[in-house]
Amino acid sequence: MENNFSACGCVGYAYVPVQELGATYDAPTALCRGTVFPELDLNICEYGKVCKKAGDLSDE
Repeated sequence: MENNFSACGCVGYAYVPVQELGATYDAPTALCRGTVFPELDLNICEYGKVCKKAGDLSDE
């Protein structure tokens, strides 16, 4: 049984905002936090808010 998604060749779209290099964590902190970039250091609740705001294409 074939799914309908394989016919068009795509299953989703990505939104990747432009980022500028700012501050970075030192090596021990980056290893502990899982990222060297403080801007990407978000918990799941914060991440959801950022994604919803960035993905909002309405004319508000």
